[in-house]
Amino acid sequence: MTTVTPALPDYAELVQQLAAAEADFSAAELHGIVTGLACTDAPGPGLAQLLPETAPHELVRAVARMFAATLNQLRDEEFGFVVLLPDDETPLPEQLAGLADWSRGFVVGLSAGGVRDVSHLSESAAEVIRDLSSIAEASLDGLPRRGEAESRQLTELVEYVRVGAQLVFDELHSRRARAH
Repeated sequence: MTTVTPALPDYAELVQQLAAAEADFSAAELHGIVTGLACTDAPGPGLAQLLPETAPHELVRAVARMFAATLNQLRDEEFGFVVLLPDDETPLPEQLAGLADWSRGFVVGLSAGGVRDVSHLSESAAEVIRDLSSIAEASLDGLPRRGEAESRQLTELVEYVRVGAQLVFDELHSRRARAH
């Protein structure tokens, strides 16, 4: 019997679904929240509470699948975790705004899952969370549209966020495993 691993939703489709549901956050921020919650072992079924009461069942199911896919990616020994962001064809300022939204969501998800004080974490994990908080609050005014150097820097920043989220997940889960 084979197990089907859920996949992350298509970013553009999720944007449309969230807009139709009049959600108060972007697709990137939602994935950040889901990732933060997955890092804390917060229960996935409560994710429907993130969405407006009028959200269609299709969107609620998409968010539940997103949680399952994100958790599977974070558990993947091959480091298959993917940060759900606007694609490379999107203008650079919008990509950066998506990364800021994702980072904000991740910090919110951690906090909602009970991680409010980083002093009990390793310096590396605490630094990642502080950095993501800074990225979430960064001003995006006056950014260039797109250049090769800016694209490369964005790619490096996304990789830092991806690896940082993985580090936080691994640390929180190894602490829990040692506690049991």
